[in-house]
Amino acid sequence: MNALDITEIKSIATTPVSHPFVERAIRTTRNELLDQVLFFNKYDLQNKLNNYQQYYNETRAHSSLGMNTPKEMASGEIISRKCASIDNYAWQSYCRELYKFPITA
Repeated sequence: MNALDITEIKSIATTPVSHPFVERAIRTTRNELLDQVLFFNKYDLQNKLNNYQQYYNETRAHSSLGMNTPKEMASGEIISRKCASIDNYAWQSYCRELYKFPITA
C-alpha cells in the first residue's frame, strides 16, 4: 500500500459489525460505482469518486431519509415526494451519463 500513499486502518477481523456505517458506505460505493466503471489512474478514480459523492449527497434519494437527499435533510428542505405518472416522463442523466433516471416532464 505504500506505493499509493494509502494508510491502512485495520478493524477487528471477520467482524464487519464493528464499523457498520463505514461498511455500508463502502458496499454502496462499490456496488453503485466501482463495479460499474473503469478508472485509469488515481486522478481518474478521484475525479469519479468526487462526482459520485456529489451525486450521492445532492441527487440520490435515500430510503432511510424518507426518500430525501442528505443535502435536503441538512438544509431542512424536506420534500414530500409522490409517485410520478408514467404517462409523461423524460430521462435525467447524472455523473456524466453514468446514471439515467426517469423524471416527470
